[in-house]
Amino acid sequence: MAPKKPNPARIELDPLSKERLSRAAEAFFTEHWDEPISDLRRRLFIDWLEDEAGHLFYNRGIQDAMTTSTLASTKLHDDLDLLRRLT
Repeated sequence: MAPKKPNPARIELDPLSKERLSRAAEAFFTEHWDEPISDLRRRLFIDWLEDEAGHLFYNRGIQDAMTTSTLASTKLHDDLDLLRRLT
């Protein structure tokens, strides 16, 4: 069996974030399926999220930053334009 190629879109979480997500996943599975999830299954689930969904959250963050930046730039432009008219 050939080794798995790394996913170029994978978002690698830092260890603290990975641990927080792992605990949240454990609580979710326990609450919704009334049975604890094993450490191996949790780690596999987190790896799957990094591979398959991480880039979606990253791209959404970039889009949100662009929107916020555009709104701030527009407000600044409007404020400066108002100042120009008053003087």
